[in-house]
Amino acid sequence: FFFVEARESMGYLCLRVAPLAAVLLLSFQCRFALSLAAPAGLKWFVKTETFNKPFPAVKPHLEAHRVWVAELKQSGAVITSGYRVDAEGWPGGGGLMLFAAEDHGAALALVEQDPLVANECVDWQLNQWIAEVGDIELC
Repeated sequence: FFFVEARESMGYLCLRVAPLAAVLLLSFQCRFALSLAAPAGLKWFVKTETFNKPFPAVKPHLEAHRVWVAELKQSGAVITSGYRVDAEGWPGGGGLMLFAAEDHGAALALVEQDPLVANECVDWQLNQWIAEVGDIELC
């Protein structure tokens, strides 16, 4: 069984399809945990972004972004990336990437390699993030 929902967004029909079992079990499946402390010698950075072009122009660069992040992870980088959604769970709020780097210069150099940034598909902002209270667990 599948969970299907449709909605118009930015002039396009968006479909959200997921196996019903995945929707029901999502809260029980934790993929990885992230400690508040950055790896030794590194600091946390956050890149937020919003598309500044129509989705058809962004899509090939979005696919390249996904490959780029996966390759960074495979090479040992501490990084995660995803998209933000509205109150109803629909995409369109932009993206967020959390990663570790030595300093702001190194973080900026990394972000400038992002296919979405390099191809001017997004308006973006880079900030260092300093954790103070609580834990982060990405599920």
